[in-house]
Amino acid sequence: MKTLENKGFSEVGSVESTSDSASDSSRKAIGARLLVARGGDTQEGMALRMGVYKNTYSRWERGEREPSASDLIHLCREGWNINWLLTGKGPERIDAEKQGSSGAKLDPEMMQKAVESAIGVFQRFNKLPSANQLARASVLLYLLFTDNEPETAQPVDQLLARIMGEPVNADMPEPSNFPGFKGF
Repeated sequence: MKTLENKGFSEVGSVESTSDSASDSSRKAIGARLLVARGGDTQEGMALRMGVYKNTYSRWERGEREPSASDLIHLCREGWNINWLLTGKGPERIDAEKQGSSGAKLDPEMMQKAVESAIGVFQRFNKLPSANQLARASVLLYLLFTDNEPETAQPVDQLLARIMGEPVNADMPEPSNFPGFKGF
């Protein structure tokens, strides 16, 4: 009988990746960024804020495990940029200025909505996203939410299917056809 543990899931809220050195270094990098986010707080205090056990949080910081998307929402609510936490790209805080000449600031509430929407879409597809997929989907949704009227952002499921590597229909729009899309 197959169990969740046999498939790489060893505890609720954490994913143990089965790939070797690339994912290991990625988990360690995420752990280092979590240490930055923790600041002067204790691991126990940070775990409490995130709603997880101290041992679970400690494993994330050591790079032994990767936090789930729902775990990262707690940090997003505190103003941390999920894209930075997962990939190291972009500003550390979502209230920091956007890079570029526009001088526009990221909207923390809109970013939280984008992350939560991305999680919802992945759940509808019954997929567990990688850190990179969640970051890409969240940024794409943020751009769609902030650069377009809601009615022009209707093919979100199709765009996220493309990100997840799902088979796509010939009539599915390319992400580059959307205003404000700057690429992945």
